[in-house]
Amino acid sequence: FPDYPPALLLLAAAHFIEGRQPQGMACVGKLGMLGFSGADHFQDIVGRLTDAGRQADARRVVTGLFEHAGAPFPSNALQ
Repeated sequence: FPDYPPALLLLAAAHFIEGRQPQGMACVGKLGMLGFSGADHFQDIVGRLTDAGRQADARRVVTGLFEHAGAPFPSNALQ
């Protein structure tokens, strides 16, 4: 894993988009170990994906994050 939080954020998002939940969750866990809360940055990534018309990819990122937190995916998360 890189120790550079912006790279970890993008790597986690890429893993979630590709359906590699365990690898994405490992990146999010590493971010936490580095003391970095990336919630705002993930929100930015999801917003950029949505703006680009990639709603399915945005949903995969959000779903991966909620699964990492052990919470169900809320139906209004991408509204």
